[in-house]
Amino acid sequence: KDFKDYSFTNLNPKDEQVYTEALGEQVSNEKGEAEFVVNLTKYQSNLFSLSLGLEGFESEGGRSVRAGVTTWVSPLDFILGAKADGDLNFISKNAERNLQIIAIDSDVKMIPAENLTVQTIERKSVSVLTQGDDGTYKYQSVVKETPVSESAFKVAAKGSKIKIDTSKPGDYTLVFKNS
Repeated sequence: KDFKDYSFTNLNPKDEQVYTEALGEQVSNEKGEAEFVVNLTKYQSNLFSLSLGLEGFESEGGRSVRAGVTTWVSPLDFILGAKADGDLNFISKNAERNLQIIAIDSDVKMIPAENLTVQTIERKSVSVLTQGDDGTYKYQSVVKETPVSESAFKVAAKGSKIKIDTSKPGDYTLVFKNS
């Protein structure tokens, strides 16, 4: 299945980091295959993007070919993806906007997901007075997150639609959690 129109997001973006690991050299078998063992357990993340860059050389001439691949990796039973039916950066008041939510398992197949909650969080920038290291005071903008609503949610095997409330202006985030 093709999920290129869906967005998949790390469950804890505060943990986002970039790691680089050299895998060493391998000699391919007669079919041109080589196997690399990568220990992913040391990376503490719910969802991460794995990018692999490879370079292969001819045994006689030394000419090379380069290739790369990127995939999502997760230790979870499933991950959720969302596809909007329009732009989410700006939505007019009382306009209709929906999200199609899917759950996919480790075999990249759509599955049902039950016992979820969806929480709507309002995000507002507020100015706070802070004291710097040199003792001077200055205003700093910080984002304040306020829960607005929470309800039970489940994803059907073919996905479920959720209608976005556009009756009040503001910056909102939907957070999906296992109950």
